[in-house]
Amino acid sequence: MSASHILQLAERVIVRSQQATPNLYLGIVLRTAERLLECVPFLLCYVWLVGRWPGAVEAQPLLDWVPHWQLALGVLLSGVLLQWLCGYWGQRLTFLAGYQIMAGYRRRLLNHVHRLPIGVLQQQRGGELAEQLTDDVKKVEAIFTHLIPDIASALLAVSLIWLVLAGVDLPLTLALSCALLPAWGLLQFSKRFFMRSGQEKQRAQAYVSGLLIEFVLGLRTLRLFDRTAQWLTRLTQQFERIRTLSLGVEAWGGGSVMAYRLVLEAGLPGLLLGMAWLNAQPDSSPAPHWLLFLLLAHKLLQPLLEVAETLTVLRYAAQCEQRLENLLTVPEMPEPEQSQTPKGLDIRFEQVSLAYEQERVLHDISFTVPQGTLTALVGPSGSGKTSVLNLLARFYDPSQGKVLLGG
Repeated sequence: MSASHILQLAERVIVRSQQATPNLYLGIVLRTAERLLECVPFLLCYVWLVGRWPGAVEAQPLLDWVPHWQLALGVLLSGVLLQWLCGYWGQRLTFLAGYQIMAGYRRRLLNHVHRLPIGVLQQQRGGELAEQLTDDVKKVEAIFTHLIPDIASALLAVSLIWLVLAGVDLPLTLALSCALLPAWGLLQFSKRFFMRSGQEKQRAQAYVSGLLIEFVLGLRTLRLFDRTAQWLTRLTQQFERIRTLSLGVEAWGGGSVMAYRLVLEAGLPGLLLGMAWLNAQPDSSPAPHWLLFLLLAHKLLQPLLEVAETLTVLRYAAQCEQRLENLLTVPEMPEPEQSQTPKGLDIRFEQVSLAYEQERVLHDISFTVPQGTLTALVGPSGSGKTSVLNLLARFYDPSQGKVLLGG
């Protein structure tokens, strides 16, 4: 999943929620600062070690303050305190912003479902729609409370640390980063298979949710006609299918993450090999700044190791957001700006046609039912009798023509 895709997803949800998000951005900044402050003890250790490097006293007199352990302890404690404050307020702000965004998003979603044609809602199983409005929304909420803040703060912190190290020694920085592109390519290669497995699993779970609700609601009838065993067999087969699909998702998701971590951690041996190669050159010796790379290498790689797992979860959450977006793009039932009171109760169909998903079921129907009379619709199964009644109750709007009540 590219950065542009993540930004588009986040922007789409924020626009739907109609909520301001300054707290989200501030929270990400504070959480980035928290990650950077984790480097303070290592920097103090580096300064102390460099101060004892052979010839360092003459070459770097500015480091004479290091033996003053009181000052070093004060810097260390201040760094820990600032890290705690940034972590606390960063988490607090991102969580509050995420809950605020999702509160508006839930209102938008429920208001939209409320205005959908009843016929459109009847095309879905009750369990499928319930899962979309509960489980899918919960996964989208995690995008703002956990996933995006975690990824953004990790990448920002890594970028800043990388720039600092590159400014100190670019060849060693490139050696430390040598495994990043292969690891990222491996993660992208598995993306297509993971997304496909995730989509199949989501469809299966939605289907089973609807099936379970139908089973529970119809249990009385099933027992009455001794059909419980057949339904249980049907459910068991679907549960087994979900188990198989879940294993596939874990294989492509968890397996790719483990492979990514294994390849990425090769950056540390790459750094050591780079140092060994430089040390083997004529007139070359270990430089003091090599200590900085050894101390900060873990802080550069660790956030990148976390990003892979978070990105995998984000991809799955993005599929949930896409399902909700598909629901939000279903046209709502149009309503007039000003309602009108019918003049009488005569019913008139004027050249009405109706299509379900491109399949036309009514063709140019016209008739009138005067008020106070009895009218029968007669025809074989599938001729459109139910569709006429659905139009009369306005469970659907006609594809063409008009349905009039009292003019």
